[in-house]
Amino acid sequence: MKYKHIGDRIRYLREEQGLKQKELAHKFYVEENTWSQYENYVRKPSIDTIKGIAEYFQVSTDYLLGITDEVYNSKDKQIIDILKLYTSLNEEEKSNFIKYTKKFKGDLK
Repeated sequence: MKYKHIGDRIRYLREEQGLKQKELAHKFYVEENTWSQYENYVRKPSIDTIKGIAEYFQVSTDYLLGITDEVYNSKDKQIIDILKLYTSLNEEEKSNFIKYTKKFKGDLK
């Protein structure tokens, strides 16, 4: 993955969610310039902040710290992929998707 530094990974997750630095700074009770410093390699977040960021974005601390490049575990990734697929469907396709899934599970005769 191209994001090796914790600041890059935090920025990536924030932007992926469409969030502003100000929003996350408020959420984690830090100044906006402190959050900016996290993302720009000037300052490192505390262990508690790292744990909080990991919980908020539902990623591992190993990912944030650069120990692994897996953003989500494989089960979570499958769920995310299914949701992305589902949201890309039109209403008729969504209806068919639900019917097929229920039929597959045996909930629909």
